[in-house]
Amino acid sequence: MTASPPADLPPPELNLTDALVQLSFIVQAVLGRHGLSVTRLRKLAVLDGREIGMRHLAGILELEKSSVTGLVDRAERRGLVQRIAVPGNRRAVHVTVTPAGRAVVHQVREATGTETGRLAATLSDSRQDTFHRTVEALIHQSTPSRCKTGPRHAVRGLRNRYETNLPRAAPSGSVFACAATTSPRSSP
Repeated sequence: MTASPPADLPPPELNLTDALVQLSFIVQAVLGRHGLSVTRLRKLAVLDGREIGMRHLAGILELEKSSVTGLVDRAERRGLVQRIAVPGNRRAVHVTVTPAGRAVVHQVREATGTETGRLAATLSDSRQDTFHRTVEALIHQSTPSRCKTGPRHAVRGLRNRYETNLPRAAPSGSVFACAATTSPRSSP
């Protein structure tokens, strides 16, 4: 049996990688309570309010088409998405989120917002701002071409939409679907 450290000792310092991974575990735990993975949530968010061809969806999610087919199959069985035949092309199929899928995305946004808001509330305004700018810079460096709305928009959206105690106006769009920059009807 291992003894737990005394309560008066500070927690061990985490390096940047460990800190980011631990933070992602917090978000993944919220998703898990809703039966979702990051990829499954991102798929729903990408599809929210639009029809997308399977190949286009695979490109946005950076997955093989066969993997996306499996994701869509499972989500369709849960009633979260539906396939729509493309008029004039018997082989083409678009996918869109159902009202039930949209409700799940909304629930996860709310739950994630509650959790990240609770965590953010433990930081001073100055530390929240520093954290926000640091994460924004990291995202900007790692994914400059993925988001037409820009990584800055995605991080600002995260801060505003989920950390409701922080003062800034929430942008339109979904932070879960950073690459969801398609028109309402895309080619297959």
